[in-house]
Amino acid sequence: MKKNKFISPWKIRPIYLAIFLVPGIITMCHNNSREKLDEKISELDKKIATAHDFSTADVPQKLKSTQNRYTRAKNSLASNFDTVEFCVAQNDSLTAVAFNNYATRVGREFQLSAILSPHDIATFQKHIAALDSSDFITGAARGRVLQNRGSLHDLSYFFEMFDFDSINPELENKLAWNFYWDTVNTTDSVEMAVLNFENDSLNNLLRSESDLLNLAWREHVHDSVNASDSTTHDSIDVAKTGPNFLIPEFDSVRAQYLHNDSIIQSYKNTMDTVVRAEDSLHEYMQSVRRQRDSLVQKRYEIEM
Repeated sequence: MKKNKFISPWKIRPIYLAIFLVPGIITMCHNNSREKLDEKISELDKKIATAHDFSTADVPQKLKSTQNRYTRAKNSLASNFDTVEFCVAQNDSLTAVAFNNYATRVGREFQLSAILSPHDIATFQKHIAALDSSDFITGAARGRVLQNRGSLHDLSYFFEMFDFDSINPELENKLAWNFYWDTVNTTDSVEMAVLNFENDSLNNLLRSESDLLNLAWREHVHDSVNASDSTTHDSIDVAKTGPNFLIPEFDSVRAQYLHNDSIIQSYKNTMDTVVRAEDSLHEYMQSVRRQRDSLVQKRYEIEM
């Protein structure tokens, strides 16, 4: 005798309930996840919105000292800009005058009047009179040549300003293009050309005067402190070319030049502080943007 299989409705109900409830639960979980992601994305959007000004940007506590240092340094740059601009301009003027005085003294041993014929000097003067220069050093050299007090180096400033084909037929001591290979600043040698005299003895004299004038500049070492976000400070010696104060003409401006230079170096150190702090803050903001992009991608995956 067969028995009828009977399933109680009380057993069936949970199965149907589960069938109907599971999609709702899944949807609810998705909604909760999306809401949490939206909240986080919104928070990150607020941080990113402040990134246009690192002085007020929303940063974590570990970067607060960097932000404060950045703000102080940036304000210092703004308030001291005019002073530094004046110091730079004054130092340029001091060194230009000192070099011109030194060039005048050195040039007495290389006077055109003792080296070139009156005919060639007159020819050079005629062509130089037609030229002009707003540069102080070149202008002073031009004045000396026109006043018959010029040296070979004074004259050399204008060599490549001349119309070679026009001036050369008029000269007794001809000018000439001399070619050489420059391997100093390039990996491959490059053929260069310089316009000077055809007569090597004149070129040797010009080279001797130029060598003396090159003594006007020497390397000076400045101590630079690079402060990082940590407690470590690395001291680096930075060499830069500046006046040779062993030369009397430069020694006469030494005190004012060094006073100005100390202000300029302090400004540069402050600028370095701004750049380093800005790099740290920028790096943090980039990490915030990457984090936001990652959350947006997750939200997109949930909505698929």
